[in-house]
Amino acid sequence: MDYGVVSIAKIEGSQRYRSLMRSLAEGQNSPNELREDWFSTCHKTIKRFIPQSLSKELERWQAPTTPPINAMLLALQAATEAYLDTPLNTSDLVTSTGFSKSNRDLLDLELNRLGLRRTLGGFSSALKAAIFANDMPWNRSYLSGIDETRLVLAVDYSRSALTAGLFIDENGVLDDHRFLQDVDIGADASLSNLPWSEELLLKRRRLLQEVTSLPVTDAGFELPGRVSELVLIGDRANDNELLEILEEIVGTGPAARIRDTTQYNSADPIFTAVKGIASLAKQKIDEGEQSYAQLNLSVLQRHLPTTHSIIRIAPFAVVYLFNPEREGWEKSGVEGSLFIVRTDGGRGEGYAVFVLNRRGLENFILRLEKADQVEVTEEYIILQDGETVHGLWIFEEAEGSTQGIREEIGQTMLECAQRAEFVGQTGGEVVQGQDYRFLNGNDGYEQQGPSAGSPDLMALLGQPRNEPTSAVQGVDTNHEQYLLDFFRKEGANLQ
Repeated sequence: MDYGVVSIAKIEGSQRYRSLMRSLAEGQNSPNELREDWFSTCHKTIKRFIPQSLSKELERWQAPTTPPINAMLLALQAATEAYLDTPLNTSDLVTSTGFSKSNRDLLDLELNRLGLRRTLGGFSSALKAAIFANDMPWNRSYLSGIDETRLVLAVDYSRSALTAGLFIDENGVLDDHRFLQDVDIGADASLSNLPWSEELLLKRRRLLQEVTSLPVTDAGFELPGRVSELVLIGDRANDNELLEILEEIVGTGPAARIRDTTQYNSADPIFTAVKGIASLAKQKIDEGEQSYAQLNLSVLQRHLPTTHSIIRIAPFAVVYLFNPEREGWEKSGVEGSLFIVRTDGGRGEGYAVFVLNRRGLENFILRLEKADQVEVTEEYIILQDGETVHGLWIFEEAEGSTQGIREEIGQTMLECAQRAEFVGQTGGEVVQGQDYRFLNGNDGYEQQGPSAGSPDLMALLGQPRNEPTSAVQGVDTNHEQYLLDFFRKEGANLQ
């Protein structure tokens, strides 16, 4: 179902934070020299948007080892999950300038820590995404039925920089042709002394003139002699002086359409690029070019190379450890999307439970080998790994797509464990026609008691086997409820 595209939250760095980032990028300082200012500036920026009442919930954001990008992504993830009232495990990122390999690796690492997968498989250009968000390039060509080639100018004007790109739209295919950026003429530069204002305007005009200089002769085919479409994005895109410069360069037609429709009335330029990426991601999913299953499988295979296929998914699960000394449950620090997978390795066909941790680099992986490893209670799923007992709390809605998912996940785990046990006993794979049935409604056989020599899960927990365990009932199921309730109350209003 298409729920549309909405603007949820904006979190930006302060001017000092951007100056630190720039000095690091230009090699003026080493990361170690900037370390103290780096973290203190970032966390002060984040805390400006987060009320003091959330300090206990967000202590890890203030840890000296937390990268600033992780804190920002985590804040946006929390706001989005609160808005949607469901866990978020898929995202895409856009930037005006593109990413270097080192930056891509860093972002991949931080996204993985948060349990977020990228739908489009790459980091996208904000300028190109904004063009798609404004119903270009395909709409006029397809509606008119006439082949058409156009020049589209996209401009990102923010506090940090002025960025411009010239794109060629050839019958619905969009290609970038020129790209220029100057980090010294962003809106913050206008805060300097007045004698410099004319020089700043001149520099901005020169950059835009250079990127739109005509005729465009290096494209390999004939192009129009003017820019026919204009798209503006950025937190200072509604600057009147910028629009006046653009009117001089591209003419009043494209600029007038901006004033009448896109940026000034219907679309927030801060979110335009993100809207375009969201639309592209949905289009890609709808077209089946890269399904969620393929994305999930590729992510899991990086951590567990023997993963063959995904059998079942739960959007969000929390892993607890049973402490026999305290006779209670403790958080393991692992939570995120849960997968039941089939593995193919040296031991042949197998099954495993995998929780992709959004809170750290340690994921939860447990191989299902015997039926008595799994115990499904009224509220939780209990798994045994040797002498260690894990409890899984699985997010499910009273009504919605995740309703009843805990029972379904538990049933699937039990079936997989039974299948793995049968394969281990017979030394071969289960094939169609063999006399073996899984627990599947009334057709399956009843769950057997614990195997000889195997510890009883309920006995380990000090509970009768056929009664719900009060120890499990004591798990704090509202461990994130305070945060979610806050965002719902505030409407995720972080802007």
